[in-house]
Amino acid sequence: MTTSVQVQNSAIKEFGSLFLKGFECLLKACQLYVQTIDKDPDSVYGFQEAYPDIPSSAWRRFEAVGRGSLHVKLLTNLTVGAKKLERCSFIEQSKYIENPVDVLLTDGDVLKVDIHNLQPSQVKQVFAKDHVRSKSEQKAYIESIKSNRSLDTIRKARVQPYEIVKGKLIVGDLSFTRSDLIKILALMEK
Repeated sequence: MTTSVQVQNSAIKEFGSLFLKGFECLLKACQLYVQTIDKDPDSVYGFQEAYPDIPSSAWRRFEAVGRGSLHVKLLTNLTVGAKKLERCSFIEQSKYIENPVDVLLTDGDVLKVDIHNLQPSQVKQVFAKDHVRSKSEQKAYIESIKSNRSLDTIRKARVQPYEIVKGKLIVGDLSFTRSDLIKILALMEK
C-alpha cells in the first residue's frame, strides 16, 4: 500500500525529470532553429508563420540560446536578477544559474543570494552593465552611493529654507503675506 507521501514524492521526482527534459528539448529546438536559419535566412519567416502565437521577441531569444549566448534556463525566467544576468557572458550565466551570487553587505560580510531572490537594490549593486561585480567593485558601488547621498545632503543644506514668490514669503508648505509678517513681528515685540 502506498502512502500519500510516497505518491507525492513520486510526483515531485517525475515533475523534476520532465522539467529537465523540457530544458533539454528547448535547447535542441533552439539549436535546430539556428542551424536552419543559418542555411537559409528566409526560413525565419517560415518558422514565424508556422507558429504565429510565438512573439518575435521569443524568436530572438531562441536564436540567442541556439547560438550559445543565452543560457536555456534564462528563456523562461522573468525575475529582475535573471534579466540582468542575460547581459552577462555565457560563462557567468551558467555559473549563477546554478550558484548564488555574492552580495557585499555594508559591514563587509558577504551574503550568498540566488539570482531569483535578489532585491531591486541588490540587483543594482551586484550587476554592472555586462557582468557580475566582484566584491571590490561592489564596495566601490556602495561607497559611490554613500558619496552621492552626502553630496545631496550638502546641496540641500545650502538651499535657502524659504523663497519669495509673487510678494509672499514661502517657508515649506506655508506662505505669508506682508501683512502676515507685520502681525508676526508685532507679536514678537511684545
